[in-house]
Amino acid sequence: MTNCYSVFGLSVTSDWNLPLNPIDPVISHNNSDVTIRCTNNLEQFQSQEPPDFKGDHYSGSSTHLRLSTSVAEFLIVDGRFIYFKPLYQQYDDYVRLFILGSAFAALLEQRSNLVLHAATVVIGDKAVLLMGKSGAGKSTLAAYLARQGFTVLGDDVAVIRGQGEQPYVYTSLPFIKLNQTSLALLDLSSKGLDKIHPELSKYRFPIPNQQAAAELAHIVYLDVDNNHSLGLTKISGSDAVNSLRQHYFRHFYSHSVLTQGIDIFKLSTVVLQNVSSWSLRKTNNALLRDIKNVLTELQ
Repeated sequence: MTNCYSVFGLSVTSDWNLPLNPIDPVISHNNSDVTIRCTNNLEQFQSQEPPDFKGDHYSGSSTHLRLSTSVAEFLIVDGRFIYFKPLYQQYDDYVRLFILGSAFAALLEQRSNLVLHAATVVIGDKAVLLMGKSGAGKSTLAAYLARQGFTVLGDDVAVIRGQGEQPYVYTSLPFIKLNQTSLALLDLSSKGLDKIHPELSKYRFPIPNQQAAAELAHIVYLDVDNNHSLGLTKISGSDAVNSLRQHYFRHFYSHSVLTQGIDIFKLSTVVLQNVSSWSLRKTNNALLRDIKNVLTELQ
């Protein structure tokens, strides 16, 4: 059975059921933007040319990238195909996480997209990226804003494409991954929410009312700082460049995917030239309501 979905502004067909938004009418592998297939023989799709680069868990060229994980082998080809070979039947949910994470990130970069580790919320009619170190509160804040009626394009992965000289962010996965601490802060129960994996205490919080894309206007870096009051500070120059580079999603792909790496650098430059970058200082106990009020100043 072929499953049909829409994600990252692309139509997707997959042999496996995935936690994505289904599309109708049904399309085939032949006319979808992306095809995801399970196979026992990755080698039949592998390039015969020697790899141009090699890392600890990946190797390949600008068109063929081989990924090795603890639960499956992946081959990403031409920005259109994800072939995968599961290693253990009992870890299918982990395989799905890798498909929608590392494998899809590589495919998107093969398509010359800029892929960033960020949540995306629409404020006014413009997209705002929320970035920060693990634990900074990106997902919790995105879920809070979604519950307050803001449009959230995605959590964890932000996909950017240029339209002329203006970058746009495209809708991502249709859920936000929340742990028990985040659920408690949001006064939410895990009852009725699906776990992202049976062995992990993280849950899928559905994102309501996603839209296809929005023009990117601001990047906000969440910085935990208990020595200063809540507030926004504009950043520019080398600080803005370095902050953006630190949040490339699976950044080693950007350095390894040769031709696409040049395009990604150009798109990064477009972002830095046309988008405002900010540091949002917040304490560990800052109220989500107060952070929302600071963000709405960006309208």
